[in-house]
Amino acid sequence: MFWGIAPRGFVATSWWPRPGPATKIFRSLVVSGGVQVHGRVIHIDHMLTSLLALVVLIDPLPVLAQKRRSAGIELRVVSWNIQNGKGGLTAVASVLRKLRADVVALQEVVLPGRRGKTNQATRLARSLGLHQRSCAHRYRGGRVGVALLSRHRITRVRCLSAPRSRLRFLVADVRRGRQRVRLISIHLHPTHPLDPSARKKRMDRLRLTEARAVLRVASRPGMPVVVAGDFNDDTGSPPYKLFQGRFQDACGKAGGLYEKTWPSVLPVTRIDYVWAASKIKVRRCRAPLVRVSDHLPVVADLTLF
Repeated sequence: MFWGIAPRGFVATSWWPRPGPATKIFRSLVVSGGVQVHGRVIHIDHMLTSLLALVVLIDPLPVLAQKRRSAGIELRVVSWNIQNGKGGLTAVASVLRKLRADVVALQEVVLPGRRGKTNQATRLARSLGLHQRSCAHRYRGGRVGVALLSRHRITRVRCLSAPRSRLRFLVADVRRGRQRVRLISIHLHPTHPLDPSARKKRMDRLRLTEARAVLRVASRPGMPVVVAGDFNDDTGSPPYKLFQGRFQDACGKAGGLYEKTWPSVLPVTRIDYVWAASKIKVRRCRAPLVRVSDHLPVVADLTLF
């Protein structure tokens, strides 16, 4: 509780819902121009009572403490398809360093198992001083997958997949201060504009199946959840509408800015997203123009409560 010497008649006692000893002294000082001790009022010179001085922190501040609690914990999440590091891991690391993310969900990351290749997630984590976990997809005879880089401790990791899908998604729990948050890094099956219509329809159905599998995991009760990744589908598609019914589209929520993410050389569509649970506050979301990959990164500033 704050107290001090103040002019007579100055009333500020409504700040304190539960007055402590210092509050009572402050009220006595304000009303009487002095301090009441054992029924006797010790008066203070009127010139001194007209000055605001010597503010001392005496009692706990329940209101300020409550404000600190209600302020939440800030978390910056980045989602980025790095295109197998074709633009160079040094360039990728440089961009991520400038973005200063707490958590990074990566897609199209080369992992151990592909001949002559190194674990790009490990290299990026070492370069940036971050924790990392990864999940490999099951296709192309090699190992490309999704990864999670985190400035904070990763406490649990699972690699899951939808029925009939060779693509896996990564589910990890991250502890940020006193709060835990579940991060899910995903990459849904792609469709090329020049693909035959039959293949496009087949991939459309598969992406919807994958999105449903991710949503089932993300919707389980418990800690707040953030889903980030390459959906390979634009705004308004069935997977998008599926998530829109349960989660917040960060870049759609933050001022309604539907920033395009692909291709990076001239973005014409948005296929990369950060989805936040309803209890998470979205403060800002953007897609910086960096052309290290064929995708732009998505940067979402969130607050956890």
